[in-house]
Parts: sequence; C-alpha cells; structure tokens
Amino acid sequence: MTRTRRLMAVYVFLVVGLTSIYLTVPRALTPLWALIGLLSVTAVLTGVGVNRPAHRWPWWVLAAALLVFTAGDTYYNVVEAYFSAANPFPSPADACYLATYPLFTIGLLGLVRNRVTGRDLPGLLDALIFTAGLALPVWVFLVQPLTHVADLTWMQRAISIAYPLGDVLVLALLVRLLTLGSATSRNRAVQLLVLGTLTLLCFDIAYGVLQLNGTWQAGSVLDSGWIVFYTAWGLAAMHPSMTELTARASRPQSMLPQPLRLVLLCGAVLIAPAILFYEGG
Repeated sequence: MTRTRRLMAVYVFLVVGLTSIYLTVPRALTPLWALIGLLSVTAVLTGVGVNRPAHRWPWWVLAAALLVFTAGDTYYNVVEAYFSAANPFPSPADACYLATYPLFTIGLLGLVRNRVTGRDLPGLLDALIFTAGLALPVWVFLVQPLTHVADLTWMQRAISIAYPLGDVLVLALLVRLLTLGSATSRNRAVQLLVLGTLTLLCFDIAYGVLQLNGTWQAGSVLDSGWIVFYTAWGLAAMHPSMTELTARASRPQSMLPQPLRLVLLCGAVLIAPAILFYEGG
C-alpha cells in the first residue's frame, strides 16, 4: 500500500470513528462535527502536499471553501448547544454557507481552466444539458414550493432557494470537468468530487423540505450526508489521480465512455417529460 493510500485509509478510519461517536453521544456533537470538518480541510491540504499537482491554487481554494463551510456548521451548533438558540435561521452560519459557493466556483473553474486549452464546445453543451436536467427537479420540487410559503421572510426564502441552486452550480462545474480531455477514461478524484456534491445537493434539498415542515433537527442520522460530502472531497484531494485535474490534456476527449455519455444525455433530456408525467398523474 502506497503512502497516499495509507493516509486515505487513516482518514476514513478517523471519520468513521468520529461519526460513530457523534451519532451516539449527543453532548459531543459540537466539537466532533467541527473536528470532522477540519479533518476534511486537512485531508485536502495533505493531498496537495503529498501528490504535488502542477497547479495547487485551485485545491487551496477548495480547502478554504471547506474551512468556511465548517465555520458555518460550528457556529450553528455552538449557538444551539450553548446559547439555547433553537434552529437559528437566518444566522451568520448561513453567510458562511453562502460564501462557500463562490469559493467552490473559483476552485473548480481553476481545475477546468488548467485542464485543457482551447475551446471545447461539444463538452460545454454536454455540461449545459446535464445541468439543465438536474436543475429542473430542484426548481419544481423545492424552489417553487418555497416561493409560496407565507410565513417565511424574504431573506429566509432567498437563502433557502440559494442552497440547492448553489449545489447545482457546483455540480455543473464538475460535469464540465467530466467532459474535458483526459489520458484515462475514469478519474477517481473526479468521481469522489461528484459523489460528494451529489450527496450535498440531495441532503440540502432534504434540509430545505424539513425546514419547510418545521421538523429539522441537528444531530440526526441525516447529518451523515454532509459527512459523506466532507469525506469524499477530502479523499478526492488525497487520491493520486487528483494530479491529472491540473495537467494539460493533449486533446479534448470526454472522460465519459461514449455509450455512458449517450445514456446520461438521454437521461438528462428525459427528466422534463418525466416530471410532467408525474405531475399530471
């Protein structure tokens, strides 16, 4: 086992151990959650130091985004645990969460720009199709219901809508990264970034729905979704394949095998009629 893989195994072991304690010892919720977040930041920085990619700054920006995200989580947990604030919303924690999206965007754009030179119009169109397909159910099932909730202030409404839309933006940039050239057809670092972002999107949607119903509560099993996000992004930076994401591609060639690319494009196109069928049923 290489040094990097040993470090990844240690990281996963630590996260699993901390998560087990987090879910079983409510009094340790706040410090353990902060530690899990800081571990993800440390994992990204460790991955950059060990793997030494050609361009490091995009990963540093992504580490900063995870740090700001952790700061928001920590603030939220502290005011709930130690200052008896029940579900503070909006709060400075939301400012931290929203600040992560520009940082995620800058970091991922850095990976995209460093990955390939020249124009790649087919890849860009693929990314736009995927993004439009994913954004539609978010808009129909979460954003639209939020616009009709009467007891939300305009700020609460805007923040609740911004979260899933920000996640879709991050996912769009990752899809754009998938459509760029690569020496290999599969890149584990990208897969881990996509896994973490999809998990973040799904659990942010669940968070929004629970907020709508007034049933959201920190410290539940639902928090494991954000732990998967933290862990997947940390592992992405630690995996040796992360160096490929800032190395110039010799030619534009989708990282997705052609059959899979066609299947995903067809699936994205069919999302809209599927939603219409569901609503008309």
